[in-house]
Amino acid sequence: MNGKVDSLLNDQRVNYLADLFLARYNIRSARKYRYVRNAVILLSRGIGNMKEVVELLAESNGITYEKMYCELVIAVTDLPEPISTVFNRHYCYPRYPLEKRPDNIEMRDNPDPEYILPFLGGVFLYIVVTDYPVYDSVAEISAP
Repeated sequence: MNGKVDSLLNDQRVNYLADLFLARYNIRSARKYRYVRNAVILLSRGIGNMKEVVELLAESNGITYEKMYCELVIAVTDLPEPISTVFNRHYCYPRYPLEKRPDNIEMRDNPDPEYILPFLGGVFLYIVVTDYPVYDSVAEISAP
C-alpha cells in the first residue's frame, strides 16, 4: 500500500474519531473492526468505490481481494442489530414525536456492505472535516 495511505490509516487523531463514531455498532472481532474502520476512513478520504478500497485493504493485510471482501461483509452483517437501526436511533431522530426534518441523514435498511460502508464513510467525512482541520483527500496525499 502507498506509504501515504498507510500514514493516513495510522493517524492517531483520525483513528480516535473513527473509534468514537463506530463504537456503537458492536463489531465483535477486533480484526474485522479494524477492516471496517480502515474502509470507512479510506471512503471518507475520496476513494469513491468499494473495489479500490477492498483492493487497498487486501494488499495492506496480505490477503486476497475475495477474503477481504468476505471479512467486510461478515463484519457489517453479523451484528446483534442492523447498522441502519443503530445509526438511525442515535443520529437520526426527530426533535418532536412524528416530526420529520429535511436535514436528517437517515440510513436505509440495506444490508449490502457496498451501501453501508460508503454511507458511513460519507458521514465520517463530515465528522473529520468539522473536528480535524488537517484534512487531505487520498488523491492529495498520494500525489508525488
